[in-house]
Amino acid sequence: MAKLRLGRYEVEEYALPRVCARCGAKAVASPQKTFSWHPPWVIVFIFLGLLIYVVLALVLTKRMTVPLPLCERHRNYWRNRAIFIYGGLIAVVLLGIGGVVAASILDEGGKNNAIGAVCFIVGGVFVLWLFPAAILSATGIRPNEITDRSITLVGLSEDFVDAVREERRGDEDEEDEDDRPRRRRSRRDEDEDERPRSKRRGADDEDDGGYYDPDRRRRRGRDEDEDDR
Repeated sequence: MAKLRLGRYEVEEYALPRVCARCGAKAVASPQKTFSWHPPWVIVFIFLGLLIYVVLALVLTKRMTVPLPLCERHRNYWRNRAIFIYGGLIAVVLLGIGGVVAASILDEGGKNNAIGAVCFIVGGVFVLWLFPAAILSATGIRPNEITDRSITLVGLSEDFVDAVREERRGDEDEEDEDDRPRRRRSRRDEDEDERPRSKRRGADDEDDGGYYDPDRRRRRGRDEDEDDR
């Protein structure tokens, strides 16, 4: 599975390629999914107290909604995962509560230790649910980082990542066609100045990480025009 960084403007203003983000097949739907993420180091504060950890996690959590394309087979990908993970946890909790109540009623004298047996059984069921739930969470589509401008997703199909990058190259080619006269003038000025453009850019230029962000492109264009003058 592959990793890809998507810009906020990219996911909000443009339609992603019709390629399933999970398997690479032809997509038939693009359900909205809100991802949340906070820095991994926040978990360290759980040793100082659960409340401190929860407060920090809430304050530092960032969210972004992404309409990821999915095929017919994975159309209900998010719903099925939620049913197994959250529905399974609720089922285990209800089983434990119901088992303890039933054991207390049936074993009023406490001679058969029915409550202990129920706890043992429920614990086994919890372990049987926990391992596949952990594997499902670790191998699914999930955020690796979220910033104000972008989201990095892992667990994506290689074909989907290739399709997004190919579409980006196409967009850049179109922009190059529109901007070709100005760029030709810039190269001529560059030759006359005998200084490479990379040396004349500001030190605070930012790498866009491959995703499209018009604010950065416009800012970079203004910087280049100022350098050319």
